[in-house]
Amino acid sequence: MIFVAYMMIMIGYSSYALIMIRSQAGPPIDENSPATVEAFVSYLNRDQYGASPLLKGLSYNDRTGTIDRSEEVLFPRRHSSLPHHLEYYGNFNSDLEFFLRYQVNHMYMRYLFWNFIGREADIQDTGWYSGFSETRHSNNPANSGYFYLPLILALFGILYHFRKDWRRAISVFALFLLTGLAIIFYLNQTPYEPRERDYAYVGSFFAFTIFLGLGVTGIIELIKDSIGSRKAVAIGALGIIFFAVPAWMLHQNWPSHDRSERYVARDYAYNLLNSLEENAILFTNGDNDTFPLWYIQEVEGVRTDVRVVNLSLLNTDWYIKQLRDRQTHESLPLAITFTDEEIDSMTSQLDLHRPGEITIPVRKDLLRSIFETSADQLEDTTSTGFQNLIPEDIQMNDMLYNQIRMATPYSLPVDELDDEMTWYVEGRSAGRDSQGNDRFYLQTQDKMVLHLLENNLFLRPIYFANTVSRSGQLGLEDFFQFEGKAFRIVPKKRSVGPFGYVDPEVHAARLSNFKFENWDSPTVYFDENIRRMLGNYRYGFTQLADAYLQEGNREEAAYWLKFGEDKIPFREIEHDWTVAALYAYRYMRVGEEMRANQLAFFIAERLNEDLSYDMLKLDEYEARISVLEDDIRQALSRARTDRAQSLRSDQERIARQREAIIQDISFSVSRLSILQNIFFENEDEATAEMLRLEVERITNGRLELPSTLEDSREQIRMFGLDM
Repeated sequence: MIFVAYMMIMIGYSSYALIMIRSQAGPPIDENSPATVEAFVSYLNRDQYGASPLLKGLSYNDRTGTIDRSEEVLFPRRHSSLPHHLEYYGNFNSDLEFFLRYQVNHMYMRYLFWNFIGREADIQDTGWYSGFSETRHSNNPANSGYFYLPLILALFGILYHFRKDWRRAISVFALFLLTGLAIIFYLNQTPYEPRERDYAYVGSFFAFTIFLGLGVTGIIELIKDSIGSRKAVAIGALGIIFFAVPAWMLHQNWPSHDRSERYVARDYAYNLLNSLEENAILFTNGDNDTFPLWYIQEVEGVRTDVRVVNLSLLNTDWYIKQLRDRQTHESLPLAITFTDEEIDSMTSQLDLHRPGEITIPVRKDLLRSIFETSADQLEDTTSTGFQNLIPEDIQMNDMLYNQIRMATPYSLPVDELDDEMTWYVEGRSAGRDSQGNDRFYLQTQDKMVLHLLENNLFLRPIYFANTVSRSGQLGLEDFFQFEGKAFRIVPKKRSVGPFGYVDPEVHAARLSNFKFENWDSPTVYFDENIRRMLGNYRYGFTQLADAYLQEGNREEAAYWLKFGEDKIPFREIEHDWTVAALYAYRYMRVGEEMRANQLAFFIAERLNEDLSYDMLKLDEYEARISVLEDDIRQALSRARTDRAQSLRSDQERIARQREAIIQDISFSVSRLSILQNIFFENEDEATAEMLRLEVERITNGRLELPSTLEDSREQIRMFGLDM
């Protein structure tokens, strides 16, 4: 039996060999390139993600607001030097408080309670919910309350197990701790995680369900001990427990876990790839942007001419080398001239960057020559005609030849391009030096984007997905041309909006080829990430409508607004009502009075609900601040300075929460002002007045909307919407 056990272990671990075997085959997607033993070990150790201090290391200094690099401390929890992390650390008085309040409570206990008490909503950072109280998220598909029943059963199961068999109970409890709190300690998480991390603690939740099952057993035994061994009673008790816990949880969770008929990820990938010219290079933001694209290219064979470049991975040496050396399907290697040593050096350290202008010349003679030459002639490198295509001062090599073969013209003539591309690159904030001067740096991905722009000579199309953060766009917005779901870098500085320059003909052609399978279905569940992405699509339609309005073409503007809403209708649950309000406003501008009024009234109902909850929350925060003020005075009168300091920290934290609520209230009223203007402009003064009175009632007269058309128009001008 021992031999069999060891054989099973060997068979299990041998599965890891697949990683090296696959990597050595050179697949198109070869993350970490673990083809050697050294790279394989680095892959298993997750070295590319860096390491966090555990027992000893540098930590945040409450006095300076920065990482104290003069000495190491025990149990460092606030260790990140990123500016937004430093700002968040200021909410805590110590590393221990950050550990307990954020890492344990927010990033573990909240998830535990999600699974055994209930969840309030699928919105990032929302808490647990029992079902006993009202919530503003009652219509959210992920709103699920279990009335504490699973938790009570599990706690009873812990007592029952320790009483019956404490040795095995300790082993299960150890599994619960080691896959839960121990992981919290090991990960040493930083604030502002990009997504919820509850999946990291599934092992801990599994262990807790063992106690839950034992709790059911304990209750059945307790019933038998009380009323005797009656089979009917035991079955009845089991039936009640089954319907009260697993059946009820199934009922509550099915709407937010049903993925049937949902094709958004596939369609997103299809639409993004078909937003691009042939042979394009596409910079994507991260996992959610990139994995659907890899799937649809490798499995469905869609647009394999496009080279997808994940900006997050562009900070790693192995990924840069693969882009430089490998052809992927029809996509030839990229224009990267760095040697292996230069890449290793670049990715192993971060250097400070001095903000300033960057200039890249535009060789229009080369572009004109290449774009006007047939594909057959470009393939024939032996012909004299091909050699004459290249200006004498440009040296032909394999890298340039690859870019020439991938070259695709712009939507405007070469002669209309600028002679050079010049723009200001500030860099990413690195905090301040000892003299208080702002410091900046460039990540490896930023350096690589600049390197590719320069070496590409504007031959091969380069795009950013329109989900890439502004910090990742390197200040290139003035050269963006909005095409479908992506920004093409065009070497021509133009007057642009928030989504770059829009060529209506090009943008409309991209959107007309998009897929929206089941996006209009009222029964398909869209979680928060998808709802946020739908708003991104709607901006694409509104920008196209604006471009047509600037041309005076209201008919086409109205067509694309209606096309967008028909494909992606607004639902009761949205990520952000701002884009919806602006959508309704544009309906009014293009003369679609009925659609404008219907959508505006629909949005106003939801915004008033949000405003009501926010006002209640504001009153609660103000009452708590007042109570804390009294407690602080009492503590100071009794010379309890430590107590007063702790209370003052709580007061400051609640004050920040109050300011956030005030900002939300201000946003809601601003959106309602836009909707009211729609009613005014459509000569529906009664509804505009009703909306004003409703806001006045909800806010107890503290906030109000305009009372006349003239006042409403003035406010719209203040918002910058008077198009």
